[in-house]
Formats: sequence, C-alpha cells, structure tokens
Amino acid sequence: VGVIAAILILGFIAFMKFTKPGRAMRALAQDRTAAQLMGVEVDRYGMIGFSLGAMLAARLWPDRALVAVNGFDRFCGADAVAPRVLARMQARLEQDAQAVLADFRTRLGAPPAPAIASPERLGADLAVLADESPAPQRNAPVLALPADDDPLLPAGLRERTLGGGAQTLSEGGHLLPITRPDWVAAQIRSFA
Repeated sequence: VGVIAAILILGFIAFMKFTKPGRAMRALAQDRTAAQLMGVEVDRYGMIGFSLGAMLAARLWPDRALVAVNGFDRFCGADAVAPRVLARMQARLEQDAQAVLADFRTRLGAPPAPAIASPERLGADLAVLADESPAPQRNAPVLALPADDDPLLPAGLRERTLGGGAQTLSEGGHLLPITRPDWVAAQIRSFA
C-alpha cells in the first residue's frame, strides 16, 4: 500500500508540474485573474471535493464547477443524517476522541486511524457537519459521484447531492477514491 501511495503521489506531482492542465490548475490556485489574463480558460477548471471537502467547496465557491465525490451539500437535517448522531459523537469526543474516530473509520471500512493530533480540530469539523443550513444556490455545474452502498450517507442525502447530475455507482462505499479510483477518474475526465 505504501509503494502504491508513493507512486500515486509522484504521478500527481508530475501531472501538476509538467502538464498543461496541471500548470493551469496551479496558476488558478494562485491568482484566478492573472491566470485568465495569461490565457487559461478559467471556466474549464473547477474543484474536486471529497465528502466534507465537497460541502465546504460548494459553500465557499458556488460559482465554480464542482465534482463531489461521496459529497453532500449539508450533512444533517431532513433527508440526511439525524442531528442526534453528531451530538452523540461530539459528547463521546470529550471522553475518548480516539474511540470516536476508530468507530467512524470502522463503519466506513477504512484502516485503523492514526493517533489524533488535535481532538479540538475533529470537534470543529463535527460542528461544521452539524450545521443544518442549506447550501447556497449553485451557479456552476456539479457532478456528484455517490455509491449506493455508502454506509455514511443516507439515500435521501445521496439523491439530492448539490442538485447536480449524479453518476451513481452501485458498489464502492464511502471511500470511492480508494475503492474505485479508475471509475472516479473516468467520471472526472468526462465531466471536464
């Protein structure tokens, strides 16, 4: 697994440094206006967010294209995760943060968690997830990539994810970038 991760990281670095799309994305990340003045088609490039990252990206940048892998526009509320679930996690966090994270990762089928560096940061992320307010109206295209067997996201939440067009996979769980990376990459390529 470590060797595969190293190869993927080196491939990503090479893509970002030596390809035209990679250089364009780096330019956009630094200064969108300058990138546009240099000829980068800024509307062609968007964001890719996974899970909570997709929710945050959707809220912060509603005018940019978004690929939401196992993403959501809000995690708690109607047709989503019951607020009591997160309240329970937050209460347990104060007693045994490592156990909360271990239980969560087990539910997702993820490997054991490393030691938690910051229980406060984990608590802050849970507070963000507990926010039931609706996401702002999206003014850019969205591609949602959920899996029907996602143990974290209820069916209602997966069905309305960010109001975008969904390409749903029947199996893959909540860790699609790990369990089905080829499928995720193909969907992103076809969306671009």
